[in-house]
Amino acid sequence: MSTELSRTEARTSRAVVCGFLAGVVMVVVFMGAYGALRLLTASNTDHGLLMTWTYNLVHNSLLDAAGASLYAAFEIHTAVALVFSVCYVYLLEPRLAGSGMRRGAIASLIPWLLSICVFLPLAGFGMLGLGMGAGPLPVMGNLILHLAFGTSLGLMYEASAPAQATASNKADASPVALYVSAARGLCVGGALALVVVLAAP
Repeated sequence: MSTELSRTEARTSRAVVCGFLAGVVMVVVFMGAYGALRLLTASNTDHGLLMTWTYNLVHNSLLDAAGASLYAAFEIHTAVALVFSVCYVYLLEPRLAGSGMRRGAIASLIPWLLSICVFLPLAGFGMLGLGMGAGPLPVMGNLILHLAFGTSLGLMYEASAPAQATASNKADASPVALYVSAARGLCVGGALALVVVLAAP
């Protein structure tokens, strides 16, 4: 029983740590693309269709609201990333074939579809974000971001798998305690950050 509990704790801890790091990768990709497109639309006088789509992609009420509540937006993003990572580890990863990167990429199609078919309509931008006035760019941009998250998650989770320990060489096993400690730290830190965000005026 204790062995099974430790395995479950180790898997969950790896999911939390890898999910957090994959979420950071997604944020970095988003911020890089967002910054580049803002500069492009600010310095370009072309008013063609593609430039109009690009302008509307980076200038809209959703991003304005996220920018005004940056900490809250990051908290929500991180919470969703961690929940999906745990679901990935227990429900999706064992059922998918191929490398960790491939499994993560396939799994990332689920939150991508939820984003463009559920979240964007709820945010007032219509199915596939067509109400944003950015053509196919919301769908394409969402896909790129979710693939960055999914492939990172799959790759890191696979790489963090503990080596098979044997009776003669238990030193080969990965330090499970490291993942458990890191996951606990992330959860406690996230909870404290959420309290600060909610208490802020």
